[in-house]
Order: sequence, then structure tokens, then C-alpha cells
Amino acid sequence: VSTQSTGSSGINAEYGRGQAAEVSQDWEDAIGYFKALLEVDTKNTIAANRIKFCRSKLTAFKAAEKKRYANMFARTNFKEPEEPPKDSNLNKPDFSDGEEEEEENENESVVREEMEV
Repeated sequence: VSTQSTGSSGINAEYGRGQAAEVSQDWEDAIGYFKALLEVDTKNTIAANRIKFCRSKLTAFKAAEKKRYANMFARTNFKEPEEPPKDSNLNKPDFSDGEEEEEENENESVVREEMEV
């Protein structure tokens, strides 16, 4: 996350970056900056405490996100797909323009007329 800096100005810079990351709630970066600070000054209890704090905030943030998105799909109105109708003719597309039905009706009337005669 950062470069190794020596001297008090480097330590102050790492601490300042860690604080800035905390303010922006970028907990992972803040932990990285404070870890870099501990690499330079292993006895820095402030940095160790800030790492603990950032880890607890990161854990809480992840738990809140998990809770927020856990029920996302349960609240939607998704329905199970319905079973298709049992009649196979209903599944076939109807490409007729209605003329065939008219011809069938005419043929039926002609047949009726012939039967009556």
C-alpha cells in the first residue's frame, strides 16, 4: 500500500495516510498503512490499536453488507414458472391469417346444403 519510509516524517506520513483512509472509511487501506507504520516502528501501540479498530470496523461493514444483500432476491416478486398447458396444440404457434377457418366454414355449409338436397 505504501513505501517504506524511515524517520519521523515517514512515520507521520504513514500515520496521516492511515487516518485519511479511516475518515473515508477505506478500512483495508487504513490497515495497510498502519501495518507499514508497524514495520518501521514495531513498538508503536497507537498503530497497533488503530489496526484493531479498523479490523473491527471492516468486520462490521462486511456483516452489514451481507445482511443488506442477503434478502435482496427474497423481496422481489419473482414467481416460479407456470407449467405449460397439457394440450400440445396450444404450444404450437398459429401462423394462420384466418382464411383457412373461413374456407372450412364455407366447406361445411356446402356439405350441409348437399345433405339437405
